[in-house]
Amino acid sequence: MRLRVFLSVTLITFLSLSSTVSMAKDEVPQATPGAGLTIYMDISAVGKTTRAAERMTTLHKQHQAKGWKVIDVDPYVEDGDLQGFFITYVAVD
Repeated sequence: MRLRVFLSVTLITFLSLSSTVSMAKDEVPQATPGAGLTIYMDISAVGKTTRAAERMTTLHKQHQAKGWKVIDVDPYVEDGDLQGFFITYVAVD
């Protein structure tokens, strides 16, 4: 019973810290001519099919507002499971 409580508390702490870290990383830099940017969008097991496209669309809108254009989206698959996407942007001239 104590192990289950410990694991639950550890998981909740990890999830809260990871969401805090991802919030800080959400700041999109202003594009400068000739610049390129590749980011990794992690896909959690919970939101693979329902939220991945929505999150990617939001990312694209945020980057477009700062002068970036999408040039490539590559899925990252590990052991046959989708883990996330590498998204590459370039600065719009």
